[in-house]
Amino acid sequence: AAAAAEEQEAMETRAKSNVYKTFDLFEAVETDGSLTETEKERKLRELNDAKEEADMATAKAEEAAARLRAEASAAVARSREAVRIAEALSTIAEQSKSTALQLKLDVEAQNAIAMRG
Repeated sequence: AAAAAEEQEAMETRAKSNVYKTFDLFEAVETDGSLTETEKERKLRELNDAKEEADMATAKAEEAAARLRAEASAAVARSREAVRIAEALSTIAEQSKSTALQLKLDVEAQNAIAMRG
């Protein structure tokens, strides 16, 4: 859980950093006096397209990360359940061993009584 929180915080920090970089790029194009209005519009469209692609890639990565976290959580839950089952089976085996030993002692005692009688 702590690792997931750290991962989430790192992703948010990268996203914020990328937002500032994107705004800087847009501002640089807007304030570039050497570009004509048509060139500015074209560059701004290109930047906007690149930003949308990056946003989609980020969304896909976040979905994949969420899916992997869910799968990992499910695997951990299955592992914990397997440990509980193994412990229960071990307890049952110990009880069976104890019961078998008690039955053996009972049979030996009955045999001893029968031989005396």
